Amino acid sequence: MKENAFETIETFMADHLKDALDESVEYKEALSAANKACENLKTVLTDEQTVLLEQYFILAGEAAAICEKIAYRQGLRDLLKTLFAEEA
Repeated sequence: MKENAFETIETFMADHLKDALDESVEYKEALSAANKACENLKTVLTDEQTVLLEQYFILAGEAAAICEKIAYRQGLRDLLKTLFAEEA
C-alpha cells in the first residue's frame, strides 16, 4: 500500500480517535487524575523544578505520540497483510 494511502487512512482514523476519546469515561477519568497529580506536584516544587517537570512532560508526550503513530502504522500494516495473505 502506498504511503499516501496510509496518510489518508490515518487522517480518517485520527478524526474518529478524537471522537472515541471524547466519549471515553475511562480516558477522561485517567486524564483528570493525571492533571490533579500534576497540580499537586506543582504546589510542592520550586519554580525551577516546575519548569523542568513541564519540559519532561512535553518531551515524554512527544515521544509517546511518535510511539503511538509507529504502533498504529505497524498494526495497520499487519492487519492488511493478514487480510490479504494468500491462503496455502
